[in-house]
Amino acid sequence: LKPVETNTAGIFLAGACQAPKDIPETVSQASGAAAKVAILFSQDELSREPVVAVVNRSAPPLYSTCVGCFMCATACPYQAIGEELITDRKGNVIKKVAKVNPGLCQGCGTCVAFCRSKSIDIQGYSNEQMYTEVMALLNDE
Repeated sequence: LKPVETNTAGIFLAGACQAPKDIPETVSQASGAAAKVAILFSQDELSREPVVAVVNRSAPPLYSTCVGCFMCATACPYQAIGEELITDRKGNVIKKVAKVNPGLCQGCGTCVAFCRSKSIDIQGYSNEQMYTEVMALLNDE
């Protein structure tokens, strides 16, 4: 169990923000959160999850397959998906599409499952690649 940690890396909880607590419990939880932060700051480099979700984009961006329903953003437990505006040369908004923040994304794949237009893949693991891999395993008898 990780009593002071959240789903988002680097965000720690202490005290009444989690639930009503008395003073001794709050102080001990604050000490735990401070220790986690000290460990985080003592590292020379911070690392992030190498496997993250990406929204499929073709050139030009107008042809992005994302339809802007944002079901992926609703489903994401890390709030790693935001909006990106695609504009023309004059600055007029043509379309809103999903954009993944790689700093927040943990690569869980929930957004991939919820995407109706199949516009999101896990980097290096597209739907086509996964399907081909499964079919190869099934046919390898």
